[in-house]
Amino acid sequence: MAPINEESSRSSIFIPLDFKKYMEDQNRKHNDGTETDPRTANLEKYIIRNGNDDTETAPSKSITYLSWTLIVKIIVIIIFLIIRFVHPSKPEFIIQDATIFTFNLCTGEPPSSTTLLSSTLQITIASKNQNGLSADIYYHELSIYGEYKNQRVTYETDIPRSYQKNMEDNVWSLFINATNVPISPFNVPFLKQDQLNGIINLTIKLDGNVSWKVWSLNTRKYHIHVRCSATMDFGQGKFTTNDAINGDFLFPSVKYILFKRCNVVTV
Repeated sequence: MAPINEESSRSSIFIPLDFKKYMEDQNRKHNDGTETDPRTANLEKYIIRNGNDDTETAPSKSITYLSWTLIVKIIVIIIFLIIRFVHPSKPEFIIQDATIFTFNLCTGEPPSSTTLLSSTLQITIASKNQNGLSADIYYHELSIYGEYKNQRVTYETDIPRSYQKNMEDNVWSLFINATNVPISPFNVPFLKQDQLNGIINLTIKLDGNVSWKVWSLNTRKYHIHVRCSATMDFGQGKFTTNDAINGDFLFPSVKYILFKRCNVVTV
C-alpha cells in the first residue's frame, strides 16, 4: 500500500477563504436586503401568482364572508319587520265644535212621499300625535262625513293630506253638506222623534289611511276609522219639517261647543 502523502492530503482540504468572514458577509447581505432568502422568494412568487397579498388563509376568509352575509341578512329582516309590523300609538281625535247652517226635512212628491234631508254643517276636528318617540304620522286619503243611525246623510268632504310630527296637533275646520238625501224608512220615525224633542244625534266619521315614520323608516299604510258623537240641541220650533216641495226652512246658524273625544280604530 502506497504511503499517504501528508502534504498532498492537507492541500486537498485546504479552504482558500476565511469561513468566519464568509458567514459574516452572508449575514450582512441578508440583513441589508441585498440577497433574498430562497424561501421568501418562493412565497412572493406564490402571492403574485394568486393575486393576493393577504396572509389570511382561504378557510378563514370563507368564514368571514359567511358571517358578514348572515349579519346583513339579519339586518334586512329586522328592517322589513319594522316596516311591516311596527304600529306606534294611534292619533287622538277630538271634535271641538259643530256649526249648523241648515238642517231641513221635507217630503218628496207623491206617490213616493220620501222623506228628504238637506243640511250644511261646519265641523272642527283636532288630531294629536301622541307618540313621544320619534314617530311622525302621514294622513292619506282622509275624508269626513255625517251619519244618522248608521245611514250616511251628508256627502264626503276630502281632508288635505298632511304630515304630523310627534306630539304635534292638527286642527281641521271642514264643511259637510247634502241636498235632498233620501232618509231610510226605518230611520224616519227616529228622526221625527228627534224633531219633537228638538235634539239631533249625529255621528261624524272620518275614514282614510295613515302611516308612521319611525326615525327614517316608513311603515305600511293602515286604515283608520274615527267616530265622533255630536249631540246638538236645536230647541223647539227650530228643527221642524217642511212639506213645501220647493221651500226651505232656514234658521240662524248655531255653533255647538262639543269637545268630545272620538273613538279611533286602525286596522
